[in-house]
Amino acid sequence: MFAYEQFATSAAQTWLICGLASIGDAVYISVLYWLGHRITHDRDWIAHLNGLRILTLAGAGLTSATLIEWIALVMGIWSYSEAMIRLPLLEVGILPVLQLMILPVLTFWIVGQITQRSRI
Repeated sequence: MFAYEQFATSAAQTWLICGLASIGDAVYISVLYWLGHRITHDRDWIAHLNGLRILTLAGAGLTSATLIEWIALVMGIWSYSEAMIRLPLLEVGILPVLQLMILPVLTFWIVGQITQRSRI
């Protein structure tokens, strides 16, 4: 958390904040999976990732992370340290944006590989 200003006063608060953020990430991944299922009408859509699906996931990550970060910064929920590289215009941090662009793609690719292998 080097790229964020210190906002927790104890190790327990840091664990709580990071734990809640992890739960938020899990909910985000679950919503993306559900939306993909609703759009493709295929429960196994992550086993068939193609360029369009990867770009869609990355675009959703870019959009949602930018929105979440911008709202949190405007509301004063958190702030960045000098170490955080910021995207121009909205001044949101690049690390949370990259996280939500890359991790869903990686997560779905890994689960898709496991799903395909379990059918062999």
